[in-house]
Amino acid sequence: MHPVTGLSLGRIAIGAVALASPPLAGRLFRLDTVGNPQLPYLSRMFGSREIALGALTLLASGSSRRTLVAAGIAVDAADAVAG
Repeated sequence: MHPVTGLSLGRIAIGAVALASPPLAGRLFRLDTVGNPQLPYLSRMFGSREIALGALTLLASGSSRRTLVAAGIAVDAADAVAG
C-alpha cells in the first residue's frame, strides 16, 4: 500500500471514530470525557475535518495530492502545538 493511501485511510478511520463516538475517541486520546462537556462537539469537528482531509487526499493526484499531504501535516503540527 502506498504510504499516502495508508495515511489517508488512517485519517478517515480516526475521523469516523471521533464523529461516530466522541466518548470513545476521548478515551483513546486520553482526554477527560467527564470533566469536559464540550468534548463531543469538538470531537465531531475534529472527526469531520479528518474525514474530509483523508477523502480529498485519496481522490487527488499529482501536485494537488502533495499539497493536501502538506496541509494535513500542517494541521497535525498545529494540533500537536495546541495540545
